[in-house]
Amino acid sequence: MVVSLFAVLASGFALASFTAATLPVRVGRGWRSPGVVRRTVVVVCLLMVGINGAAATALDGPLVSPAILAMDLVVLCGGAVILWSTRLAHRPTCLPRRIVTVSAHPDDLELGCGGAIAKFVDSGHEVHSLVMSGGRNGGGLARPDEAIAGGAFLGLSSLVVLDLPDSRLPEHGFEMISAVEDALRRYNPDLVLTHSAHDRHQDHEAVHRATVRAARGHPAILSFESPSASDEFAPQVFVDIEEYIETKVEAVGRHDSQGSKPYMRPEHVRALAVVRGRQARVRHAEGFEAVRVLDSRIGP
Repeated sequence: MVVSLFAVLASGFALASFTAATLPVRVGRGWRSPGVVRRTVVVVCLLMVGINGAAATALDGPLVSPAILAMDLVVLCGGAVILWSTRLAHRPTCLPRRIVTVSAHPDDLELGCGGAIAKFVDSGHEVHSLVMSGGRNGGGLARPDEAIAGGAFLGLSSLVVLDLPDSRLPEHGFEMISAVEDALRRYNPDLVLTHSAHDRHQDHEAVHRATVRAARGHPAILSFESPSASDEFAPQVFVDIEEYIETKVEAVGRHDSQGSKPYMRPEHVRALAVVRGRQARVRHAEGFEAVRVLDSRIGP
């Protein structure tokens, strides 16, 4: 009976290993951190093998019986699957950067650069986000909470959602410039991310103008792509998000109030990443226009 119990436990661990390896989006991002995963796998494997050995001793059986060996093999194979699944994970950077993102609405960050932000955070960079509007006119009172949920999932160091009226941001240029200037003074970022000038949405274009004016002395500004970007949007900088495409899909999905819009659908998010990936010669990517880029601010 004891052997059967441990066989069930070993099998369950193997199944969990396979699930974590093939469906990582179902595991919380904090628990999915490569370092946490690896340490957990090693501890669980050692624990399970030790328990199997202790069970064999308690039953006065040989420590190397076929049943014990089979269970240990299942446990170790399950652990190997998880370790293999994290083999491409990024090592923490030796030179952490500070990044500030400025967007118009609660879901713009996730749609425009959610994959890159998750990748930056997992690599050890510090990301702060400023959202100009709570988006009440475009989705109701739930949108600020959705922004908080999306930001927490991506791992933002801070998130500020202002209460400027969506669809009317061009009328609030002074307030937006002041808000961006405050954020730049507070965080002294190495890189600023915001909307593109090539965008048909008046709020997005207004946020771009306000950010560029507020950051007129900043040496590194990149513009991300929104669903409303015009055909003139021409990215010169790409971030490989092959390992983060499903993370981006889930982050976008945190904005439930916007779920009926076509560009929020997972297949649309993946398709755009494939297009930009083709341009960058990788499978999935996000594209950015360079307002200006000083190499020392984004490179080693």
